[in-house]
Amino acid sequence: MGEEGMVANRKLTILPLIALIFYEVSGVEDSVRSGGGPFLSLLGFLVFPFFWSIPEALITAELATSFPANGGARHQLPGQRRLRPLDLVGLRPLLGLPGGLLETAARIPALPAITVVLTYLNYRGLHIVGYSAVLLACFSLFPFLVMGILAVPRLRPRRWLAMDYGRVSWRGYFNSLFWNLNYWDNASTLAGEVENPARAFPRALFGAVVLVVCSYLVPLLAGTGAVPLCRRTPAIGVTGILRRWEMLIGGQWLRWWIQAAAAFSNLGLFEAEMSSDAYQLLGMSEIGMLPAVFASRSKYNTPTFSILCSASGVILLSWMSFQEILEFLNFFYAIGVKCDKSTGHVIGLDLKNRVLDEYGYMSFDSMLQSETLDSFLLEMKHLKYLDLSWNNFNGSSIPAFLGSLKQLQYLNFSHAVFRGVIPHMHAGLRGCRAGER
Repeated sequence: MGEEGMVANRKLTILPLIALIFYEVSGVEDSVRSGGGPFLSLLGFLVFPFFWSIPEALITAELATSFPANGGARHQLPGQRRLRPLDLVGLRPLLGLPGGLLETAARIPALPAITVVLTYLNYRGLHIVGYSAVLLACFSLFPFLVMGILAVPRLRPRRWLAMDYGRVSWRGYFNSLFWNLNYWDNASTLAGEVENPARAFPRALFGAVVLVVCSYLVPLLAGTGAVPLCRRTPAIGVTGILRRWEMLIGGQWLRWWIQAAAAFSNLGLFEAEMSSDAYQLLGMSEIGMLPAVFASRSKYNTPTFSILCSASGVILLSWMSFQEILEFLNFFYAIGVKCDKSTGHVIGLDLKNRVLDEYGYMSFDSMLQSETLDSFLLEMKHLKYLDLSWNNFNGSSIPAFLGSLKQLQYLNFSHAVFRGVIPHMHAGLRGCRAGER
């Protein structure tokens, strides 16, 4: 590095990278809400990885090895740069904060203290975060392995085939699978910090896919196969069902062990997500999408300002409940701004509502407001793509000024609660669909 006082940059190796990918992808407590019995849950975690997780991991591995730079898709697809509010708000690490503290009087001093300690680990070096994630993953997954072994004598395979078709919520089922088996591309934000990425990334992603899928299947197979049908809830993954499995299979000691493992697993999730967010900001700064201050590094070669940005978002938003965090995360993940790479004009807005309620259905509680829509869309003279589907505008009229967007080529109002008619000059656009009116 050549600068006095700088610590040599230690790159990530395969095992730490596997652990970080595991925590960036794997779901959190009570995030699996597939209904109708164990059959669909097990089938989903066996089949869905082949249709989504493995292809996404393969694409990530190819792009990360071809473009081994921090920032992920911002480097890999420069012609399709999209800046989301999620990139600037340290929201995802909130999912790693111990959930029990969020509902107690101790949360005010505890959450900032935990955030400061975990942020300091990120500041000291990504290799420290990586090896910490390896230890946390081992400690967190081992009790589930013990649970699976203890369940073997009690397994009744016929219980895995149980299914109540009338209780199946297909939307919630697929949303749960997508949430728990998505985000493999997050690993690419760290590509510039990996030792020999051409060798490490494919192996790490393969190992992480196997680890993530097994971490879901082992407790599901053990719990649904060993616990009698009359003693468990038909819906797999609802609040408290895993704790009942622990008690019935291993007793109180296994329950406490798994709860401790879950708490430490949350810390791993926090560290992995903060690292991913910080290095994404660093990579975006290096290609000019953000101010240069985001690319500044400490003497430990870590992106100081980017880490502080992520930590600040965590502290400021730590008052939210777990479900509110998920809704904000889905909402910010959905909002995308696409710019013309030559002029910088905004040419695409993806404002589709993807916020889910606690049952996995589309939520209409956190929506765009028609007044907000009027104020900022008036300035989008070069807009070509606009998706407003699944938003509830409380029966407001379709804004007449949409007719002034002469460049618009794609307009989607499907399932958006507007009233009135689409401006006639846009009625024939590609993708133009009206919803409830």
